Order: sequence, then C-alpha cells, then structure tokens
Amino acid sequence: MSRLINPYHYYDKLLLWLDGDDVFGNEKASEPTNSSSVLTWHDKSINRYKFTASSADAPTYDSTNRKINFDGSEHLSCSITNFPVVVSMVVAGSITITDDSQTNVI
Repeated sequence: MSRLINPYHYYDKLLLWLDGDDVFGNEKASEPTNSSSVLTWHDKSINRYKFTASSADAPTYDSTNRKINFDGSEHLSCSITNFPVVVSMVVAGSITITDDSQTNVI
C-alpha cells in the first residue's frame, strides 16, 4: 500500500520547500495572476528563503494548472549560507517538452 508523503510531517527537518502551487508560501491566500512574472518564490520551510529573479529572467505563473513555467532561459536565485555540504534531497516535478531542440533539467 503506497502512502502520500506530506511535507508537513517533516516540517521541522526541511531545509528548503519550494511549492509551485503556493508561490508566495502563504497557503494560497494569494497567488500570482495568470502569465505574470514570478519575481519571488517563497520557501515554505522554517528558513523562509526567498528565490528572486530579475524581470528579464523571471519564469511565468500558470494559474490554470497552478504551476511555474520555465522555458529554458529563466532562473531564480538565492544566497543560502547555512545549507549543509552534504544533503539528501527529494525533488518532485513535472516537465513538458514542447520542442525537441531544448534541454530540460530539474
């Protein structure tokens, strides 16, 4: 029997939690408008990091599918000084390839 893992079960141990369905990290009390630039993606862990982008390099928000769209040229960055050197990580994501000439990386 499989069981859905809920990050809240491990909240006090999470170093980073970026949730594409909750960009502002406020339990969806507000969200970006459709196709708007995501200039800040808020970490939902106890560390509350903020990943930022310039308007030229920002991904866009898809409110219909509740996700952040990266087309290959966008990026967000954050200066994290207290991250451990060795870390175990789980990444859950979805990639839709729309052009065979592009390389998509998570």
